[in-house]
Amino acid sequence: MMALEWVKNNIARFGGNNERVTIFGQSAGGIMTSVLLFQPHISNLAVGAIIQSGAAAALPFFAPERNENAWNTFVSSVPGCSSWVGTSFTMNCLRKANTSAILEGFREVYKNPQASEEFWFSPNVDGEGGLVPDLPSRLSADIQLPFIAGTNLDEGTEFVPSRHDLSGDEIRDIVDETYRPPTIPSAVMDHLMVLYPDDPSLGSPYGTGKETFGLSSGYKRMAAINGDLMFHSQRRMVMQHCAAKSRVKTFGYLFSCGLPIFPPQVGVPHAAELPFIFGGLGIWEDHMKEASAC
Repeated sequence: MMALEWVKNNIARFGGNNERVTIFGQSAGGIMTSVLLFQPHISNLAVGAIIQSGAAAALPFFAPERNENAWNTFVSSVPGCSSWVGTSFTMNCLRKANTSAILEGFREVYKNPQASEEFWFSPNVDGEGGLVPDLPSRLSADIQLPFIAGTNLDEGTEFVPSRHDLSGDEIRDIVDETYRPPTIPSAVMDHLMVLYPDDPSLGSPYGTGKETFGLSSGYKRMAAINGDLMFHSQRRMVMQHCAAKSRVKTFGYLFSCGLPIFPPQVGVPHAAELPFIFGGLGIWEDHMKEASAC
């Protein structure tokens, strides 16, 4: 929010129009762009948003207490800050710490299995007046800015281990470990496996038939599950909520243009659109020309 306030106050000096600010983010940036749309006064700072491959509900949100152990481990491991754990002086100490000290704190968190979470340092539901006052699934109906939200065809492929023996039982374990708490009931897991059968022609990368690229059929099955659970379903949910309740204009897209340089087993993966947005200092130009017929 402070960055947007800075843009509002200063962008005119750089030739920009502070009445036409658009928020944009991809992946984690897309998640945070979604979070910013929940803010009650966001319309004073921006007129719209572009959300690429990330929605607020793509990450599990919990009360701050959930990650308290990890946070305390982090603070106590930053040199010079251990005596300020749990006090009102914690942030003052962290602001004075250098990069090496902050990284040392991170390393200790990830060494400690009791404190560590895959995404432990992520937004929390921090109640009224906070950045995330409630669960994103409840807040998405209150979005007031028009936005574009999209995903890539094969979002899930880069989040699956490239193994030759990914069985149905292992897929169940991966889903259970990745998407809990709460623990997924057996009946729900059984139904999920029915919805995503062990048929390579239905898996991701899509449109590749029975081809498994030398991997197990479970790779394409898990990639389809991951892509839908982490990305496609979240984009659809926020757009459907907005269409039904907030009535803001929303626009969706599905990016389906891969680059020849990508390995065939990833299809059109997470972040595939970024070279088309930012370029690549000439590195991608020939590949982008080849893909321009998409």
